[in-house]
Amino acid sequence: MTEPTFLDVNVFMYAAGASHPYKGPCLRILADVETRLFSAVINTEILQELLYRYSHIGMADKGIQLWFLN
Repeated sequence: MTEPTFLDVNVFMYAAGASHPYKGPCLRILADVETRLFSAVINTEILQELLYRYSHIGMADKGIQLWFLN
């Protein structure tokens, strides 16, 4: 098995966001991670960035929900 790939916060942001050309590919990446077809890692900075961004736009609850879905 290959080394896990680091997932940037943008993968989560595009997957959870509005319609965008990257939304579909990001959803597929996360689906492949969930089914273990793709090995990935994240770190605490990802959580911090998600919470910061969603707090900044007044949607902290969505940021927390997004984190716990993963």
